[in-house]
Amino acid sequence: MPDDSSDDDDDVPFAKIFAQQHTALYSQSSISSAAAAPKAEAPPPVKPPPPASSSGEKKKKKSASTEPTAADTREAEKMAMYMRQFEKMEEAEQRRQRYAQMKREREVADPCTCGHARARRLPKPLAPGGPRCPRCTPLVARPMGASKPIEGKPHEIVDAPLFCPTEEEFADPMAYIRSVQAQAYEFGIFRIQPPPSFRPPKIFHRHRDAENYGGVSTAASQPAEADLAPPPPADAVETDGVQSAIDADADHTKRARHSAAAVPSRSDAAVVGDAHDPQHDAHGEDAYGEQTRLGRRPSAADYTPIGPEDSFEARLQAIKARPAVEVGGPAAGSRAGPFICSFTHKYARYSLEQYKALDAQLRATCFAPVAADGAGAGTGTTEAECPPPSPEQVEQWFWDGLASESEGRILYCSDLDGTAFPRTGTYGAHPWSLQQLAEHERGLLRFVEYAIPGVNTPMLYFGMLFSMFCWHVEDQYMYSTSYLHEGAPKTWYGVSPRYAERFERTFSRAFASKVDVDPELFVKKASMVPPWQLLDAGVPVCRAVQQAGQFVVTLPQGYHAGFSHGFNTAEAVNFVLIDWLSYAAAAASRYEMLAKEPVIDVEQILVRASHADHSPEVHAELARLVAEELRLRDEARREYGCVDTPMDPVDKEANLGRSPPCDVCGRICHFAFAQASAAHTRASRSGRDPGEIAARFGQGRQQASPGAAGALLIVCMHHVPTLCESQSDAHGNGADVLLHLRYLDDELVRMAQDACNAAQRRKPHGTLTLPKPLPAAAALPKAVENALRTLGEGKKRQKRRAGGLTFGMQCVM
Repeated sequence: MPDDSSDDDDDVPFAKIFAQQHTALYSQSSISSAAAAPKAEAPPPVKPPPPASSSGEKKKKKSASTEPTAADTREAEKMAMYMRQFEKMEEAEQRRQRYAQMKREREVADPCTCGHARARRLPKPLAPGGPRCPRCTPLVARPMGASKPIEGKPHEIVDAPLFCPTEEEFADPMAYIRSVQAQAYEFGIFRIQPPPSFRPPKIFHRHRDAENYGGVSTAASQPAEADLAPPPPADAVETDGVQSAIDADADHTKRARHSAAAVPSRSDAAVVGDAHDPQHDAHGEDAYGEQTRLGRRPSAADYTPIGPEDSFEARLQAIKARPAVEVGGPAAGSRAGPFICSFTHKYARYSLEQYKALDAQLRATCFAPVAADGAGAGTGTTEAECPPPSPEQVEQWFWDGLASESEGRILYCSDLDGTAFPRTGTYGAHPWSLQQLAEHERGLLRFVEYAIPGVNTPMLYFGMLFSMFCWHVEDQYMYSTSYLHEGAPKTWYGVSPRYAERFERTFSRAFASKVDVDPELFVKKASMVPPWQLLDAGVPVCRAVQQAGQFVVTLPQGYHAGFSHGFNTAEAVNFVLIDWLSYAAAAASRYEMLAKEPVIDVEQILVRASHADHSPEVHAELARLVAEELRLRDEARREYGCVDTPMDPVDKEANLGRSPPCDVCGRICHFAFAQASAAHTRASRSGRDPGEIAARFGQGRQQASPGAAGALLIVCMHHVPTLCESQSDAHGNGADVLLHLRYLDDELVRMAQDACNAAQRRKPHGTLTLPKPLPAAAALPKAVENALRTLGEGKKRQKRRAGGLTFGMQCVM
């Protein structure tokens, strides 16, 4: 006969049922034990107890009879323990059933019927975040052009030009680039296919000190994990690469070499916290990586070949699931929108073989072959059987599939201080060696005497499928060139410098909430806007698919971005031609607005280039800057009573000749900088400790005592009023402000005079319009003379005010 209570028991918790059964069994065993015990003889009759003497004794006896015994307490504790254990078992069982139900629901809802999605399990941390089966859930083919074509506006992505120089044209890189620059200006980027004779060896070399900043290290010192995807190290930090990223992307991260003198980058304000929140950075650095540091120029002995035992630090590029954006026109519906890529620097270390295996697995997951009859690849397809996808397929997947359903995660081994053109190699002296390009005699980077990896010394980049470099312009709007040594192609997108401002407006609209909070998002190299969205806003976009053996050149202030189609090896460096000077001035204005320290010191370059009689454009620009410097010095002395203190030779050579940046705007103060006298210095009104500002430039030299050099605020000549105001008390009494002069006024006058004479003696190159009006050879000294005339009495007053103070170098640089 069926048990009628079985239906009711389903609603009773398992733990309660067990407790009831346990109690029943315990009671039955007690009764059985009592029944089985031998009968004892009848006890003698009990005499009735005597009457209680008082009510107090009654209560005491009653209380003693109801007190639990030790056995009762143990039994209660045991039952409570059983209840807790079985409650946990019940919760675990409920979770198991819930997960099993979710799995069944996923399998029912999974559109993949061929088994590919369930068979492909990518190792951590890789995750494309899009459709998991190319046969059952193919991407809808959509045009990359504008979603709403408008007459008079660009609506198609055009191809960037490809130039094929002859052997004779290829012999002079700078002359050839100058010859095609006008044709490429409307694109922002262009490709160069070298002649067949250009075949550099595919043997890569790393800088022997690269491991000092984590770029590359040998497996002997830190062996790679056997697993293809080891978990991140304990100290791995996730940062928003807005970046930074701060800078991103195959951004040219400016890292340290091995100098004791460090110049921390003010750029790319660090973002801390959530790896997916571009307002935060968990490692206290900029979004691009580490601080800008200076080192000596590398020699041939500084490079060593990369072998199979070497492993590399890879950064993790993570993208949150992208929200869909409604579009109209031919691409009606919704598409994955713009996104911000976050970075985990030094996520894990991989050898090249491990890295290639990860790329192969990712490629097989996203692009498994589909038979002609429509049958899927199923579970039997190996990575080796998966053919390389076409550029159109990769482009479609990157913009419409990557992170379209869930978070996407890709690895990128970037910013490795190395080259395939070592000076001792067969191509070390070739004019198209990237190191030679940066140091070309007609370029200006050869006047930078310290090494900045990625700027004037090349860097290597090992990419995999979907490894990306986000939209950015080069530091200080410099030129750049990238050579793809081997492997899968790269897709590049470019915007002409003519439309840089329009691009930035579109960018601001795409990330309106982020840009309002963080205006430096523009320079953090961690944001991607789809091409169709730029075209909708009227921003022309070009595309270049770079094949192995090709150069890609980007023009000054030309925004560019891109991604890899699979494993490849590239090398990149910056260079500058003479026409870059006009862009350098525009970049300086932008950097000052963002309080971002420049990577290179333009004033130092101009002084050295003018001394070498580089070009009339250099002379003219130097004369303009000197005239402005003299005017600001005159104003500082007259209005604020600043006191001159020349730098001694040791101070001039500190930090490899690089001066400190202004604490207000980030400008590098090459000609001179101002500080308050140590005896009167107070903290700035911004609340920042001025000691930490000055101390940043004293690494490698003994620090001054507190209250002296280590506690002084540094400002450029443009912000002397700000310094004086910050040091004034309520009564208007302020500290003495010292002008630390690298060049005295008469030295600047002679420098400007020589520059003006040389500028008018030589014919300009024609790529840069000279400043108008150009100071005449006799006019500049006259203007300076007027400024100096007002200083006659001022200098005497300064000497009297100085009293017994010693005006040596007040900042340890």
